[in-house]
Amino acid sequence: EACQLEAVRRLVNTHVASAAEALALASATPARALGLAHELGHLVVGARADVLVLALGTLALRAVHVG
Repeated sequence: EACQLEAVRRLVNTHVASAAEALALASATPARALGLAHELGHLVVGARADVLVLALGTLALRAVHVG
């Protein structure tokens, strides 16, 4: 699976970050670092987004919606 998703799982499983914090680190933080926060890294009208559906608890990938 994607390296970013595995990083999110490791952060959560080692109790370094909550799921919400880890997901923000994998989405909003890189977008901001690239100067693309206005169009990537968050779910708002007008932003480009691919959405991952993850299982609660395990963060197993259930579905991907490409937008």
